[in-house]
Amino acid sequence: MVTTARAALPLLALLAFALAPRLAAADPEPQSDDPSRIDLTVKRVVVFKDGYALFVREGKGVVGADGRLRTNDVPDSAVLGTFWALGDKERPLGMEASLRDREETVETTEACVEMRELLAANAGRTVRLVMADDTPLVCVIKGVLDREQIVASPTASRITVYRSATAPQGQEGETVQLLRRGTYVHVQVDDGQLVIPVAEIKMFGGQQIATTTQTKTKRTWNEKELAFVFGAERAGQEATVTVMHFGPGLRWIPTYRVTGDLVDTATLSLQAELLNESIALEDTPGDLVVGVPHFEFSEVVSPLVLEAALRNALVEAAPALMAQNSLSNASFGSRAGERVRADSGGMDMAPELATESAQDLFVYSLPALRLPKGGRAAMPLWQTDVPLGHLYTLDLDLARDGSGGAPYVRSTRERGRGRRETSSPLELAQLSVWHQLELTNTSSWPWTTGAAITMKGLLPVGQDMLTYTPRGGTTLLPLTLAVDMRANVQEEELSREPDQVVWQGNRYMRLVKRCTVHVSSFRDAVSATRVRVSLGGRVLEVSDGGTKRINDFRPEDWTRSQSSYGVNNHSDVEWRIDLKPGDVKELTLTYELYVR
Repeated sequence: MVTTARAALPLLALLAFALAPRLAAADPEPQSDDPSRIDLTVKRVVVFKDGYALFVREGKGVVGADGRLRTNDVPDSAVLGTFWALGDKERPLGMEASLRDREETVETTEACVEMRELLAANAGRTVRLVMADDTPLVCVIKGVLDREQIVASPTASRITVYRSATAPQGQEGETVQLLRRGTYVHVQVDDGQLVIPVAEIKMFGGQQIATTTQTKTKRTWNEKELAFVFGAERAGQEATVTVMHFGPGLRWIPTYRVTGDLVDTATLSLQAELLNESIALEDTPGDLVVGVPHFEFSEVVSPLVLEAALRNALVEAAPALMAQNSLSNASFGSRAGERVRADSGGMDMAPELATESAQDLFVYSLPALRLPKGGRAAMPLWQTDVPLGHLYTLDLDLARDGSGGAPYVRSTRERGRGRRETSSPLELAQLSVWHQLELTNTSSWPWTTGAAITMKGLLPVGQDMLTYTPRGGTTLLPLTLAVDMRANVQEEELSREPDQVVWQGNRYMRLVKRCTVHVSSFRDAVSATRVRVSLGGRVLEVSDGGTKRINDFRPEDWTRSQSSYGVNNHSDVEWRIDLKPGDVKELTLTYELYVR
């Protein structure tokens, strides 16, 4: 019999069998400690500017019965031929790479958002239920039953389905069909066990109830494993393995700041901006290298990392700036070698740094790098005072349309096609004179290529690229356009002589032309000025003590039919002049060229 409090309820099934909820699969047995399975700790990194680094890692353990130490710390990427394992006395060890199938059970906690989840989460607790017809019921939850559990039971045909007074009444014999469509809760009451449709429960409560549920899921994956072969004779003995590989993911970016009065001296500071997308560094000694070594197989992955192709997770922070073509020291012909000495030279070094020179590469050594994977950091390297000069530069390329003969004038700093000779005066005025800082490296360190911002107090006055400068060398740092200096260029023909040269079966006429460059200054001080003109043809005469240099044919001097004009030379002319306030300087050169 049910109690008086439940007398108004329709009869529920009194179950002689105990139906408990099925649990998720149990966790796998914990693995026993294996002293031959080791973790690798990063002991040192050597960081280059091109996004590659040398990683040196170390692990200690007891050699297994098969003569091997094992680790799952396999790098994501390593350049072919740079992945080595060393044992005692730096003797190379054999390595065996493989993939192992792994499985684990992951348990997650989630909030209960449905009545079924609340009932399941409170199995074993005494709770108070309010049914759909407002009848209360105090019970102990045994578990939530799914329909397959009940229908599969041999006594399912004897279960009477609870129907509240508000539920529509059905025909006898439809018990199994209803069970197939519902979820039920198995509860313990004072004198028996009941099964209640969850849909008939209106309210749920209790003194202490759980509102979250635990979910267990299995996860399978392939795990990399690397075995280091010591040999059977070392079984049971302690051993240390050193692993090194060269690969992508860690980069340093040099950035400069130029400050001071900017009259005849400047204070130059260098900092390293670090980007790590490889391995977490915890107080790891490291080296920042000025220079980029040659690695023939940098794009070929070592088979030991078990990857189909080289992966570089590094997201470059300024692609146009950091492209290897522009920032790599190897891309500047004047930088070969980068040989320097490592004496202090009076520079104000950051106290945690030391420097050394090794094998044509200059190194800044850092005693401790703390940088998680995905982390970024900036580290000051040095600060020093350097001599400063001001130079105003005009660099012109004269290119010629091979089909029509019309010349084009373009500024090399603007990197554009330039202006036709017939352009308007306003367009001609856009030939740019640049104000540049001339910096002399009086320190004992080379200046590697990097972005440089120039500031006067708190006022930024320009940013550009400071290119590699060896010890004792001089470099130009573009500052800004000189708005108080103007330039234009004109060209006139002096003579024309047909049929002077036969080249590849074609007859060419000889033209003699005069190019005139006007440079004017509206500044209130004397301006040291450099003017350079580059053109296709052979320069004959240069005014005002300018220098000329004759070279071989260059296709870029001719915008069309380039191969047809190989008969011509290429010439470069340079003037160094001082412009006083209000001066207008006229510079001329005479040159010959051959056209059809």
